[in-house]
Amino acid sequence: MSEGLPKKSCSWKLAIACGGTGGHLFPGLAIADCLHEANHQPTLILSEKPIDRLASEGSSYPKVFLKSLGWQSGQRLRFLAFFPLRFLDCFKWMLKHRPDAVLAMGGFTSLAPTLAAVLLRKPVFYHESNTIPGKAVRSLAKMASLGFVGFESAKALLSPARVVLTGTPVRIEFRSLERSFCCSELGLDPEKPILLITGGSQGALALNRKMMQALPWLHQSLPQCQVIHLCGMQEDLLSLRDAYSQAAIKALVLPFMERMELALGAATLAIARSGASFISEMAAAGCPSLLIPYPHSTDAHQRVNARTLADANAALFMDEREMTPQRLIAAIVRLSTDVPFREKIQENLQTFDAPDAAARISEQMVHYLNRGGFLGQDASSSTVSAPSGAKRASSMLNPERSMTTML
Repeated sequence: MSEGLPKKSCSWKLAIACGGTGGHLFPGLAIADCLHEANHQPTLILSEKPIDRLASEGSSYPKVFLKSLGWQSGQRLRFLAFFPLRFLDCFKWMLKHRPDAVLAMGGFTSLAPTLAAVLLRKPVFYHESNTIPGKAVRSLAKMASLGFVGFESAKALLSPARVVLTGTPVRIEFRSLERSFCCSELGLDPEKPILLITGGSQGALALNRKMMQALPWLHQSLPQCQVIHLCGMQEDLLSLRDAYSQAAIKALVLPFMERMELALGAATLAIARSGASFISEMAAAGCPSLLIPYPHSTDAHQRVNARTLADANAALFMDEREMTPQRLIAAIVRLSTDVPFREKIQENLQTFDAPDAAARISEQMVHYLNRGGFLGQDASSSTVSAPSGAKRASSMLNPERSMTTML
């Protein structure tokens, strides 16, 4: 059982390496919020990608921006040549600011901070959101004091004795807004169905193009349907807006939405990729979805993520190779008009929601720092409360602690 975390205990400085994609960043922000509420001092280690800057600009936590490359085909020699410089930058930053521990949220932005922490004999923690651990997590898990996973299947592929199943953290905003408020903020009618379409930062192109082809059928099948389309690519923005206008469909088309809770809170259904962070947000919001895995995800982890939900009747599944305008419309119509089917999906989604994930991860890390051990696999109820407010606005945080560092 959990022994609790007194808010007045020692204040720890934790560096959270969560850059690269929204799937790493948003769970990291949720954990930072919990740590801050318990009087600890989180710092965000991010990449220089525009998505990281845009998504984190509402946060007043100290930030460190790293130049980084992924381990993609065609970039590996550049990664190996570039990595020692990033490692030295992290090492110098840690010598100066002396964090007590590092939490790695996955992705290759996490490697340099993790190695620097190991060399400085600082505890290292990590979180893996997906069903199949990524290459970066598999590498750093060997150096970590303790790990956390979003799915049971990931635990068996790491070091089970030092891994705790927590679920994936979701920001408190996803649990605190009413649909009518979300619709009002977005200028949409809550009395009409709303379809959310999002391909994430990497997988938007195919969804964008297929949906443009499907729009005439969408208007014919669901003439009152409104759309929130997060296109992810600036070059698709104008063509998508024009396509919705020609189809006479009311649509909000944006490259990215920082306040994703508004989109999921307003939506009656969604079409999306199946990254673990989005799945957790979808489950928290109770939004029934058609999941179309990004086919180039590492180790096909998005396919496994989506299949896991589909096998539990918590989502619809479609392979991108089978994605046609007609099949998309058929899935949209079913999720929109078959009320018992939609309600069953929403009920099953609850099993994938972990409302205390951020608090449990925070508690485990602080317990380790306080006492040199972890709470055990059965620590299922946390005494670290989730953040009490629904916003992460700078007015809630101490602006004097805000710091942005370029490495």
